[in-house]
Parts: sequence; C-alpha cells; structure tokens
Amino acid sequence: VGFGQLMNASCESSIHQYQTGSAEMIALYEVLVQAPGVYGARFSGAGFRGCAVALIDHQRRDQVVDFVSRHYGRLFPEYRADLWAFETRPARGLTLL
Repeated sequence: VGFGQLMNASCESSIHQYQTGSAEMIALYEVLVQAPGVYGARFSGAGFRGCAVALIDHQRRDQVVDFVSRHYGRLFPEYRADLWAFETRPARGLTLL
C-alpha cells in the first residue's frame, strides 16, 4: 500500500466513520482523486474552512490544477474565483540535536 492510498483511506474513513467534511470539501476530495497525476488526497479541518492536500506527480502539476479548477468549478461555480493551489516539497522531518 502506497502513501497516496493511505491518504485516500484516511479521508474516506473520516467521511464515513466520523461524518466529517462539508459537501464542498467532500466534492473537492472526490475531484482530486479523479485527477490524472494524483496519487492520493485528504482534506483537513473537517470541512470547517479547511483545506485539501494532494500527493501528486510534480511533473503533472499544471494538469492537476487545471483538472481540479474545471471540475470543481462546474460543481461550485460560486467558488471558482476563490480556488488556488500551491506546491510544496518534503523536507527533512523533526531532528533531535
């Protein structure tokens, strides 16, 4: 099982076991996991003005952003102007000195 699959399983569990997430956040997660180049996704904040995180193929970043903007924008056109994304890269984790 890859890390992306674990992200998906965690989000699915959060939705179905704990009934977290708003309709908008759940839809964003569902769009993300359908996007080409996405290995896994999860939302945070339980839908209370939260955010979504996706593990993606960095070479397909523009495709992912375009896919999500188009598909999520069709579902929630009122939020189309508010969508934004930024890329981060993993760094060394916590280190004991």
